[in-house]
Amino acid sequence: MDKSVFLDAQVQAKKMHTLLNEVLDLTVQMADAADRGDEITIQLLLGMRADPIEKLNVVRQSLQQLQHALPASDRSYLADLLNGGAAKTPEEEPLAEQVSVNKRLYAQVLSLDQRLNQKVTRDESVYENKTSDVGVEFNDPVGLSSRA
Repeated sequence: MDKSVFLDAQVQAKKMHTLLNEVLDLTVQMADAADRGDEITIQLLLGMRADPIEKLNVVRQSLQQLQHALPASDRSYLADLLNGGAAKTPEEEPLAEQVSVNKRLYAQVLSLDQRLNQKVTRDESVYENKTSDVGVEFNDPVGLSSRA
């Protein structure tokens, strides 16, 4: 596989990291507002959070397009790397490391989002009885927009 593919994927993974950090920051602010009982701020922050979540969707689509432009064997290999598979060459290390960092950050966002959602919606949480299909696919972090 061409070295430029790993570079392109790493650029997208770094964009994802920046956006996940933005979503995390806004979610933390929402949790603080929920602790204060400030529903207006929660709604404002929820609207603000929609933008980076939509951008995450664009990044995910870019990664999918990058994968689909590759031959089947390379596509599968890149998909494995993007889902946390181990790097096999030095050229792949930066991408594998960035994906690992992104997965940890995504897990933080998802965990906080779940707690916030349950706190705000109580019995109507979107996470109720859905633990098996939440967070299974790292490449789909955009489901956050419908929560909390």
